[in-house]
Amino acid sequence: MAGTVLLVITEGFDDMAYLSNQVILEEAGNDVIPVSGESGALKGETSSVMTVSISDALSQDIPYVAMILIGGNGLQNINELEAMVTEFHQDGKIIGAIGSGIEILKKVGINSVSDDGNILMEGNIITMKIPERSEEFAEKLAGLIP
Repeated sequence: MAGTVLLVITEGFDDMAYLSNQVILEEAGNDVIPVSGESGALKGETSSVMTVSISDALSQDIPYVAMILIGGNGLQNINELEAMVTEFHQDGKIIGAIGSGIEILKKVGINSVSDDGNILMEGNIITMKIPERSEEFAEKLAGLIP
């Protein structure tokens, strides 16, 4: 069974991290929704993605199974993000974080995170500091989704 996954990005997101996760999760049968602080087009390193605001995404009656904090410039400036991560964590949903997304997890008290190039999986949390292994990260995360 697949589900719906939120990919949280901001301006300047890492294209490889975003695309690897999007493609692998969709190939595994999941729906993927790119979200940010506001709806609209966001520029990555070389591409652009249309996003839905987090508040709009959460107002939908969709049972999200996971979120991945892809990052970019300003992830820490998304007002709803810490509360959303806390809620996902309390509900036992899958949370992935790459790069600056790890700092958001630490802010809400999730301290079992990768601080190097390795992928760290602990329970429903998967983290990676650098995006070079994004495909492997996405495959591991997709394997967590029931």
